[in-house]
Amino acid sequence: MAVVTLADLAAQEKEPLRKVIMAELLRQSDLIGVIPFEEAKSFDSILVRWKDLPTVAWRNLNEGYTATKGTTEQVTETIYLLGGDIEIDSALKKVKNLLEPVEKTQRKMKMAAMAYEYNDTFINGDLAVDPKQFEGIKKRLAGMGARQTILATAAGATVATVLATAVTANRFIDDMHRLVSLVEGGATHLFMNKKTKWGFEACLRRSGLLKTTTDAFEREFNTFMGALIVDVGIQADQSTEIITNTEVAADAGADSTSIYAVNMEVGRGCHGIKIGNIDIYDPLKGGEKEAGPQTLLRVDWMVGLANWSDYSIARLYNFGMVYA
Repeated sequence: MAVVTLADLAAQEKEPLRKVIMAELLRQSDLIGVIPFEEAKSFDSILVRWKDLPTVAWRNLNEGYTATKGTTEQVTETIYLLGGDIEIDSALKKVKNLLEPVEKTQRKMKMAAMAYEYNDTFINGDLAVDPKQFEGIKKRLAGMGARQTILATAAGATVATVLATAVTANRFIDDMHRLVSLVEGGATHLFMNKKTKWGFEACLRRSGLLKTTTDAFEREFNTFMGALIVDVGIQADQSTEIITNTEVAADAGADSTSIYAVNMEVGRGCHGIKIGNIDIYDPLKGGEKEAGPQTLLRVDWMVGLANWSDYSIARLYNFGMVYA
């Protein structure tokens, strides 16, 4: 199957109900719509990654080479199940003066909750905290080399106030160029919170570096060095940022934030994996639950992340989008 985003799949979907729930999920999450997904063949996929390169040498005329070979490592990436049940009391279906059918309202709310959960897991997922979810990019980065993390100021220094002056804004743009280049193959996506996105785009507009692109739904996304600038959104409480503005800074204060740069090329970087499309169905086939007069609609999504490189993610931290 070709590598596609959820936005691509939603645009091509023919089954009406599935198309609706995919569109509702996309409305709640810019992040889900831009992640490329590859179709997995089983719940556990084995990736073969480069580890140690073979050696090469110079030789004199008529000399030979010593044969060597590189080594690889196998990494297992797993599919996880995300979804939920929508239960509607049959009596509510008889109410006629609602602005919209209760089933539609509950479906929208379920998709919003699902989007918030996926977004949070994509960044903060940790198998040690919840073994039912996939490992997010923050935890994956922690297992990579120290060079993949950039401190926006010297160790122990106060947080860099990006929008304080033209000098600090320009220094931030320099850091962003470094961040993108640290990712093997270059970053394809830049993940941050909304406040950081606003400030970053302000810096880019003033320097003439802000570019745009559109997706299958004609949604417009800003870009930097070819990488999509994506707000990862908020948690299910609808107020807490997934990437907060209160991270622990280099001076031990709680006033820092981060940007994650990721290469999401399939077979090269860190990208989505899935089995089939998002599934929505009625397990009771129109009937009511035995325990009570309720109908049921079930949403199920088999999804995960696959990482092909120890250099596919980089992070810039110890800065804040605040005016001095």
